[in-house]
Amino acid sequence: MNWYLKLPTAVYKMDMDAIYEFMPDLEKALRAFYTFVICDILFVEYQGYVMMLVIGAEE
Repeated sequence: MNWYLKLPTAVYKMDMDAIYEFMPDLEKALRAFYTFVICDILFVEYQGYVMMLVIGAEE
């Protein structure tokens, strides 16, 4: 991504406990479409863009 968008301006990490407790529907949707076991969700901010990385495993 750095090749196209240059260096990121910020990186944010989601609190997974907050997602499990307060946003169970979001957690279910992410498990259905991205990966079954979600370890982390990172948001990388670039100038004018944001990239979401869902880190986990298919088990």
